[in-house]
Amino acid sequence: MRTLAAVALPLFAFLAAAGLALSAPAPMPKPPAAHPPAPRVAPAAYVMNWHGADCRTWLHAGGAYACLWCGSPWEGTWECERGVLKVAEWPVANPAAVLRWEVILGPCGMKGVLAPGKAAWSIRFAPAEGGGA
Repeated sequence: MRTLAAVALPLFAFLAAAGLALSAPAPMPKPPAAHPPAPRVAPAAYVMNWHGADCRTWLHAGGAYACLWCGSPWEGTWECERGVLKVAEWPVANPAAVLRWEVILGPCGMKGVLAPGKAAWSIRFAPAEGGGA
């Protein structure tokens, strides 16, 4: 009767010579890291701060935009994609005076910078009274 060492040693030598060394199994590869979703702004009533002035702002679900800037009503459209809020707006009294601006949103979506001027911009949820989205 042969001992275990007498049988295992020639088998191991054969496997090693064939390039099949015995080893522990390789660890499973990790799945790719998920990227966090881009910040976004949801339809709601807000108080927007632009260039240091607060104004009531409404972002409607269908893409309509309205704000009361320094007592003057403005309307327009908005969209938010890939972390950028894009607005086209005009004074209600002068629809031909279209102003387009974009905000590169910060991680929380409630603060950002106006592009390309890099001025500070922020919004906060508006109090419930006074209308809404």
